[in-house]
Amino acid sequence: MGQDVLKSNRYLHFLSKTEAANLITVSEFQNECLVQSVGFPAGKCIPWGLAREDMPAAFPDQRPVDVLGCGSLIPVKNWNLWLEVLAMLVRWNPALKAEIIGDGPERKRLEEQIWKNKLERNISLTGTLPRPLVLKKMSISRVFLHTSGYESFGYVLAEAAANGCHVVSTPVGIARDLASCANTAEALFNHVARLLVLPPPAGKVPVKTMEEVAAEYLDLYKNCKKAD
Repeated sequence: MGQDVLKSNRYLHFLSKTEAANLITVSEFQNECLVQSVGFPAGKCIPWGLAREDMPAAFPDQRPVDVLGCGSLIPVKNWNLWLEVLAMLVRWNPALKAEIIGDGPERKRLEEQIWKNKLERNISLTGTLPRPLVLKKMSISRVFLHTSGYESFGYVLAEAAANGCHVVSTPVGIARDLASCANTAEALFNHVARLLVLPPPAGKVPVKTMEEVAAEYLDLYKNCKKAD
């Protein structure tokens, strides 16, 4: 379900190709990481889903937050890259407003970086918020920027897309299915700048519901029983 597919998992070398055929990953990206680690994929990929009530049909008329970030303030989330992109965006638009939702051991260092780069008028650190408020904040944000070094799925990506954000991300988890992806600050900046001048996304969000995911697991279980 997470970083257990990486080579840092010291038990992974016990996994055989036959056993891996019985495993499920939550994104094609995670499956590719498993292949890189052991040389063979899991037997099935079933992405996570969202509750229907977390996928609103209508959104607020105004989106005062230009760029939103959300996640634990830990090294794997690569907030250095996030701030680098924001610094470029502020040079492009000095009035830009951004927020980071989350807390963690890197908060003090990030606060220092924000002050060092004179971004305190542009970036707010809101700390931890209850999930309903996080979703509400997504619904009033224009672009959700995610710069994590690794995600097995990236639930916040699905939540942001379902709440009407343009999503820009490093190519981790399900990002390639619903986001504009890049690995460098300049490329991420270009994506965000382009999307900030567009209206919110229109059309169906490519995110499954929990019911759809449960049905896939049930079908898999039924087929396994038939095989027995």
